[in-house]
Amino acid sequence: VDEDSPDLPERVRAIAENKEYAAIVGPRNSSSAGIVAVECVRTSKPLIVPAATSAEYQRIFAGKNVVWNLAQSDITECEILLTQAKLTGASRISLIASDDVYGKSFTDWFAFLATELGLAVESIVTYVDEDGLRQAVAMQVNDRRPWNKALIFVPGSEEFSVVFDEEVGRLKAAGGPA
Repeated sequence: VDEDSPDLPERVRAIAENKEYAAIVGPRNSSSAGIVAVECVRTSKPLIVPAATSAEYQRIFAGKNVVWNLAQSDITECEILLTQAKLTGASRISLIASDDVYGKSFTDWFAFLATELGLAVESIVTYVDEDGLRQAVAMQVNDRRPWNKALIFVPGSEEFSVVFDEEVGRLKAAGGPA
């Protein structure tokens, strides 16, 4: 089943209610996993989720005996990224994150974890679309104090990763300090 399909809830409901299926494996993203998990909890159909990492999604379904998450939450990823920044000499840190369930784990935990590691949080910026991402990147790349600073980027999709890369490249070519 295409997890990006608008009829995902109806398709999952039919599968969850069908006794011919022993379990459901997937989906890959946390938004879709939440939709599938609701139906699996309702019907007691086992759900094995290999890649959904949203801390909020995992928290909501943690006590349900039918939902099995195989990946660590984004809190762990955030902590690893911040630790790496610290180990490479950064003392200041900024975050650009998607304004969705994936980015929420980072925006919720970023400042706390950074502070615990002794990093100064300079900014936390969320974006919802390409223009917002480009503005956030420009704000960071045009910072005239780039030394000892790290930037963590949390893409909401593969397409946003491409936009980020293109914008950084464009700003560097235009003479930005990055």
